[in-house]
Amino acid sequence: MHYDQDTMSILIDESTVPDVNSHTMHSTLLIKPLKKKLKAYMAEMDERIECKEYMNIGFLVQNDPQWKMGSVHEWTLFDEQKYIVIIDKHKQYQKGLYFWVYTVGLLNDRDDN
Repeated sequence: MHYDQDTMSILIDESTVPDVNSHTMHSTLLIKPLKKKLKAYMAEMDERIECKEYMNIGFLVQNDPQWKMGSVHEWTLFDEQKYIVIIDKHKQYQKGLYFWVYTVGLLNDRDDN
């Protein structure tokens, strides 16, 4: 599932608009190598922060923001605001176009649950 028409309303760091953005999925569905990367990035953060969900954000190759692995960014859709951590990046071919797809974890404060 994707945000479809709402993707144009998504902002990352208040200025970057992705070309595609999946809905969130539970982090238990991540493949083992990505779980390992996420665990390493989370170990460097405040212990009150957790990541229970992830999603994929894609950009046409020419629109790649070139984020660093482990970097944290603000993701907003209308009045919903979240922080994401970059877990992985891979190139994908879809319908005649090349995309850079970032797998990102959604960060939450443990106290918010």
